[in-house]
Amino acid sequence: MLHGERLDRPTYTLITSLDGGTSDVVLTDHEIFGIQVVQKTVSLLGVPDGVATSEPRVLEGLEHDHLVRVREAQWDPDHDEALQCITFTTDFYPGRSLLYALEQGHEFSVRDVLEIVDGILSALVYLHEECGLLHRDIKLGNVMLAADMKHARLGDLALAAAMDPSTGTTEPANATPLYIAPEAAAGALDVRSDLYQVGCVMLELLNGLLPYAEIDRDKVDSRLSEGRRPLSNPNYDPAPWVPANVARVLRKLVAQDPDRRYASAREALRAVRHLRCVGWQRIGGAALVGRWSGKYPPNVPAARARVYEVNAELVEKGKYQGQLLLTARWRNANSVDWRNYAGLTRRVPVEDARELASFFRDVEAKAHSAPTR
Repeated sequence: MLHGERLDRPTYTLITSLDGGTSDVVLTDHEIFGIQVVQKTVSLLGVPDGVATSEPRVLEGLEHDHLVRVREAQWDPDHDEALQCITFTTDFYPGRSLLYALEQGHEFSVRDVLEIVDGILSALVYLHEECGLLHRDIKLGNVMLAADMKHARLGDLALAAAMDPSTGTTEPANATPLYIAPEAAAGALDVRSDLYQVGCVMLELLNGLLPYAEIDRDKVDSRLSEGRRPLSNPNYDPAPWVPANVARVLRKLVAQDPDRRYASAREALRAVRHLRCVGWQRIGGAALVGRWSGKYPPNVPAARARVYEVNAELVEKGKYQGQLLLTARWRNANSVDWRNYAGLTRRVPVEDARELASFFRDVEAKAHSAPTR
């Protein structure tokens, strides 16, 4: 870590080490400012077109409510010079990263996910349109959260590069394989490549972490070299409880063909902001067994909304043993009295994600048709 110019009176004092994946990350006290900051050391070896290598001053000038604030950057004295390591000092965000939150078991509601994605896309509108930069390394670990676990800040621009003014493209970067856009195999990335990575983040926030331990890295590399997505198609399917309109936005973001994605971050942001849906959040269970709750409409005072609940319970006895019993109910937000949707009750095979998705669609339709008080 960096200590400052005076070892007898350091600017930075260590609090703890943080998980930074392949980077060295520490949480420190800034003794002069009286705040906590993060130091992250990254190697710029193999990133000759990155702004951190060619024009590091650009990073200092970036200012947006959804970008991590860079306070300082220094060539790191403790690494081999050949590695071209820079230590960035940034603000500390109490919610840590999206990756950390998911690893700690935090459950994001659909509304939370849309707010987070809104923030990331807002940052990309700024980077793409005002700064002419592609981020090229958007992933769970590079998105920080405020204490409310909703306000997102996009960070780690070590791989960011300026777009060619005439083509709007950059060369591919050595990013995390599971987030690399398929078109990287053709040798050029554009704004739609960043949007693909946003879609990958959105997918894991909605579905849960990918089964990293089970993924064959050789197969991932092979698929990428052929211009395909790094994982097979079923891995990109939204979870059954994801509302249909949200699922459409997600599928468009992670489309294998960049021509099928949104043309710009601004267009994608507009689509996200137009979404109205039940903000489902799992409140118990695992896989397709569990309980979900959500409010609707999203744009009315809390007291005027309705609360909806879906329960998928495993039948343990009788004729339907081994199947899922699906039930739904609702109540006014300011009431404790539930009303059942008896007409929606059904039993389905325990692994039938399609039937569970259909049930959520039916409950969503009930929510959309209910009068707002």
